[in-house]
Amino acid sequence: RARNFFSGAKSHMEKERRLKRVKTLRMQLDNAEFEGVDIICTRNRLDTVKFLIQQLESFLQSFNPRRPPTKTRQQLKLHIEKQMKAPTLHEYLRLRKIPGIGDAKAMKVIMDPNLHWSKSFISPSSSKKAKSTLEDRATFWRPIPKKM
Repeated sequence: RARNFFSGAKSHMEKERRLKRVKTLRMQLDNAEFEGVDIICTRNRLDTVKFLIQQLESFLQSFNPRRPPTKTRQQLKLHIEKQMKAPTLHEYLRLRKIPGIGDAKAMKVIMDPNLHWSKSFISPSSSKKAKSTLEDRATFWRPIPKKM
């Protein structure tokens, strides 16, 4: 059963703002303002469900290990501790201590298919973005304060 779009709206102005936000988002989608987002209109519910399942599967396959999924603080702490104790990281650090071996040579050894090290390992020396882009940031809607 569909939920009422206006449930929880306390005033007529709030209902108008919600409609404007939806209309703005639809216009942005129509104008292709979001990179990688396409609009597909289906009239059949089963086709829509199949399409969404395919999209979810392709999304899961495109997972980037450099950007792990959102975690709680405790989960993130446990994840970091686990990564710090990983044998691949210790091997990488051991190789880096050897004179004449830099990041490139150490990573070449780690990624050697004949060795058993984790192939999803990412070098701590790899370049990282210093600042997130607007696409990475969350967008929050703030109600417009009433003028008296």
